[in-house]
Amino acid sequence: MKRHNVHDFQQMDIKMATNKPKRKTYSDEFKEFLVQEAEVSGRSIASIARDNGINQ
Repeated sequence: MKRHNVHDFQQMDIKMATNKPKRKTYSDEFKEFLVQEAEVSGRSIASIARDNGINQ
C-alpha cells in the first residue's frame, strides 16, 4: 500500500476542487524578455514560444 504525503493530498484537493488545470502566470520581466528576444533576434514568435515551453 502506497504511503501518501501532504503533497499528494494537496494535488488531490486541487483536482477535486477545479477539475481543470490552473493557468500559468508569467512575470512582466519574462514577457519583456520574450518581446526583446523576438525584436532583436528576428526569430518567429512561434519559435521563441516553443523554445520556452509556452503557447504562441
